[in-house]
Amino acid sequence: MNGSRSPVLLLLLSGFIAALLFVRAQNPAFLQMGATATERKSLRVGVHMIRPDADVLARAAELGANAIVLLFPWREIEPTQGYFFWQMADEAVAGAAYYGLELIVRLDQPPEWALIETTKVGEPPVDIDAYERFVRNVASRYRGKVAGYIIWNEPNLALEWNDRPPDPLGYAALLQAGHRGVRAGDPAAKVISAGLAPTNTNNDHAMDDRRFLEELYRHGADRNFDVLAAHAYGFGRPPDAPFQEVNEVSTEGNGLEGLVFQRVVALRSIMERNGDAHKPVYITEMGWTVEPVAHSAWQEVTPDQQADYIIQALELAEAGWPWLELAIIWNLGGETHPEWRGYSLLTEEGTPRPAYRVLQEWLADRRSPETHAQPTSPRHVQIIAKDIIIHLGDKDLPEPWVPLYKGLRRSPRWEGVFYLDEPGSEDWLLTLRIMQSNFWSNRIWINGYLLPEPMPIDDFSRTWVMHSWRVPAEFLQPGLNRIAVTIAHAPPLIQDRRFTYDDLQITDVQLSRAPFD
Repeated sequence: MNGSRSPVLLLLLSGFIAALLFVRAQNPAFLQMGATATERKSLRVGVHMIRPDADVLARAAELGANAIVLLFPWREIEPTQGYFFWQMADEAVAGAAYYGLELIVRLDQPPEWALIETTKVGEPPVDIDAYERFVRNVASRYRGKVAGYIIWNEPNLALEWNDRPPDPLGYAALLQAGHRGVRAGDPAAKVISAGLAPTNTNNDHAMDDRRFLEELYRHGADRNFDVLAAHAYGFGRPPDAPFQEVNEVSTEGNGLEGLVFQRVVALRSIMERNGDAHKPVYITEMGWTVEPVAHSAWQEVTPDQQADYIIQALELAEAGWPWLELAIIWNLGGETHPEWRGYSLLTEEGTPRPAYRVLQEWLADRRSPETHAQPTSPRHVQIIAKDIIIHLGDKDLPEPWVPLYKGLRRSPRWEGVFYLDEPGSEDWLLTLRIMQSNFWSNRIWINGYLLPEPMPIDDFSRTWVMHSWRVPAEFLQPGLNRIAVTIAHAPPLIQDRRFTYDDLQITDVQLSRAPFD
């Protein structure tokens, strides 16, 4: 009790420390696991969605996911240079906020107008200044609502690089532009590097992901991302299949060595060798397929294996990879593309596969009361922003008309979604700004209920006019709600372009709890 130590105790203690150091030296993974096991938080787990379908988004919340990754296609948001259509993105952001899901957005899929013809190494195949403006506009619009932005997708594949040979220097330039755009629009949002496709191939079609990452560091790209994204697929093998370093890579892509879930450790090693150990890694795509296409038949697993492998992978990563903060399953579901649907947790019809149910149970066991934000029921909901114009009609018209809704040659119907916690028992007030509602049959629907009053007929002055409708509380429901506007067809005898009976524009759609006279 006087602070002294017996010689025997000191001898035993020194022997234990020596044995511990020997084990750590022989097993780097043990060193990695033990050093920070008490410091790390539970691994956050989420799902990837290609289309922000409202029903599928609800299934992500039902799953118990902590986060979602969504693609915001540049070509859909800015189909014409300088003309932005935000409805899809606005609804996705609102849905993620309602369900309390951390939202990470992937920014790629350029429009035709932004592509450039180039064979110059270091020059991206898109207008780099236009991409920076696009990123800045997105980040500014959703400031404080999006946790991070993934700058492009799999640039080590020609397929994702406008069929140009992979170019690390070119992607480094694009990443720098994306970094500037995010910092200008939302300085607090994380800049996430593009996930690289795992491959051993080096030719004009693909570049080995390890080599690509090494080149990014050589070009100083580490200054332009906060988080390294990784794609960690299982390629039909169990998650504990050991990673074997492949030094001689294939030029034809036939080498399968190292194509395992734990390949991500090789990317982490590159980060550490380049002084980036302080940055985290997000796995933004991971999974196993139950329905491969012909050329990847060797990757097939059973539905039960898919479920088991996903859980084993998450537990392996959580136990041994303290640098991994987020793992995103590719993909939740609703996908019809043959390359993607086999990875889905939901079938094409929305039926849960075993992986969905098993993951749901695994997440439920780990959920704390603070996992999801509690939704609130605001007194006002902005369904369509003031800078979004919906144009319905049977034909294209010159200014001041904007392009038809969704670019369809004939667009007689518009649909939108919004979220409420508890509608209550009192009626609500729906307000729209409309231009040139010329026919009595233009109508509004809420959750399939037709509002009794049609749109009033306006004059032909082509000016915006505000109109309001009473919405009975019983038309609304907690959670997801849908709104639609349908237009009539032009009467056969009225085809004069001066009148355009079938065309209608709407904007600034709002729903409010408001007193009625």
